[in-house]
Amino acid sequence: MSCPTYSVVPGAPNSVQATFGPPNNQLTITGTSLLDGFGGTAGSILLVCGNNTSINLRLVSWTDREIVTVLPDSRPCISDQQNNYHIQVQKSSGELCPPIPISISDSVISQPIDLERLARLMRIEAQLPAPPPPGQPMQPEPIFAKLVAPNISGVVFTDQQGNTLPVYSDPHAFEGSITEGVSPPSHMPLSPIVSDLLPVTVVKVEIRWSASRDDGSSTEFLVKPNLSAPLDANTQIPNVAFLFKPHVVELTENSLRTAPLQKRKLHVQVKLSVNNVLTTDWIDLPFVEVFIPSLQIPTVLALYQGINLTQRILILVPSSSPFKYLEKLIPVLEKLNTVVFALKELGFFASFLVGLDSLVNNLPSVGVDYRVTDDIKLNDILFEPDFPRDATWEDRVSSILFIGPQGKKVHCQNESNIDTEGAFTITIGEEYHVIVPTLRANPPRTEPVNRLEVTARPLDLDPGNHSYLFDDTLSTIIFSPPIPAVYVNIVGPRRVSLGRSYGGIGEYTIDPVNLDILLSVAWSSNGSVVNPVSETTNISFVNTGTWWVQVDVMDINHVHVQNRINVIVEEDPRDCHIDPPICCTHPHLPVCERDR
Repeated sequence: MSCPTYSVVPGAPNSVQATFGPPNNQLTITGTSLLDGFGGTAGSILLVCGNNTSINLRLVSWTDREIVTVLPDSRPCISDQQNNYHIQVQKSSGELCPPIPISISDSVISQPIDLERLARLMRIEAQLPAPPPPGQPMQPEPIFAKLVAPNISGVVFTDQQGNTLPVYSDPHAFEGSITEGVSPPSHMPLSPIVSDLLPVTVVKVEIRWSASRDDGSSTEFLVKPNLSAPLDANTQIPNVAFLFKPHVVELTENSLRTAPLQKRKLHVQVKLSVNNVLTTDWIDLPFVEVFIPSLQIPTVLALYQGINLTQRILILVPSSSPFKYLEKLIPVLEKLNTVVFALKELGFFASFLVGLDSLVNNLPSVGVDYRVTDDIKLNDILFEPDFPRDATWEDRVSSILFIGPQGKKVHCQNESNIDTEGAFTITIGEEYHVIVPTLRANPPRTEPVNRLEVTARPLDLDPGNHSYLFDDTLSTIIFSPPIPAVYVNIVGPRRVSLGRSYGGIGEYTIDPVNLDILLSVAWSSNGSVVNPVSETTNISFVNTGTWWVQVDVMDINHVHVQNRINVIVEEDPRDCHIDPPICCTHPHLPVCERDR
């Protein structure tokens, strides 16, 4: 009788690999009519090695549909490749059925991998945004983070979907053995890690990303596999993008490069397993600190000739703006639009995007006038060349778009010199923009609502059909003062004399501006931490050259501010009497005399 068709697991293609010894050493052979022509006791199962040697496998059970057998605990023949084994069913007559290939590796239980140690060799790598072009502010762009695994021969790290994790190569990170056991004495050299367990050991890594403030408290953020992914997308993957809700400040000439930063920590937890048998608990890897720039929003008032933000536009910015020309402002607004689009799922940035889109899409059009001023009379600005010579922007505004930080105000009035004949104030809220679709409403409505306050009702001198009170009647525009950004000033010497006998010491203190109660102060000098952590500190300098002194502070609102100054340390010319003299090269004392 011919041999039946049969298959074997584990070890078959697309199945778990079989092992010599636990956990995958029990084989199940399935087929049809496995008793016919064999006999439950007369037949046998052979394991054939690559060198054509074979052994009989121990039988557990033999039924009509299924044979269960067990592999030995160790390799029964000389070292062989994991895919160079075959299983054969032998009839009671001695006839062999055709062999079927089986993939077998050494047991992962006899020499278990130290998965916890492997986990602690993993790390986070964060890709920070590139510095902005000259004249443009730093903005809170996405931070791309990835979990990288050690590059160990014979070990492959995958995520839960089976995707291979990126690796780094650091030969000093892998000294020792990845198998459990007693570490050798510290004075003995350790050999590099190699996997002497399996030709390839697949380590599955479960991943959980999170973020926190510097003090460990929660912070508002998003973590996504990519910027276009939905909020419920899988983030248990090695490569993700972090988006943090930023601190918002007014973009002024002074804050262009000094806006506050927020310190945030990127965290990841991992759980490692091999064949779902060896499994670790969740392990916290070392966090990575990143600094999130403030979102700097320029104050921009767009006055439109037509209702619903149409027709000719007059752009006004306050004198504190760093953009004296429209050509300088446009790329900043375009970049801001990109940044806010990425943040649209946080806070009120989706609403801000509506107003920002409207402005950015209109600016490249023709018919845009631009002025830098805090207080302007619209009759001083010509409307357009094709109009009569005396045609100005006075009495020509029908809709308004105002963007800026929360709390920024603009005052608009009908008469040039008095505000009792019709005036209103627009105040920006947490949506960072206000749209007045038409000034023909009484009072004008806004988007978002309730952002316009009429401070003086206009005189209705024309009670006819075209009496719109504020439409085509505005004459004067006044911006509120700049909203001061928070920062910290370092007060102390910028030059320090270094004496051979006494070194150089500078006393430094901080002057926090617009910060609330301070929670922490941290000083550093050329990267080294300086104690004590107080508002005043003494810093010792031991070498000449240019040093930098840095302070990081955080207030009760978790606003983090950083500042750094350069300190020039030079030889003290008064130190010439020291034997031997040290100041002979000093530019002001070319010749030194002993005991002067």
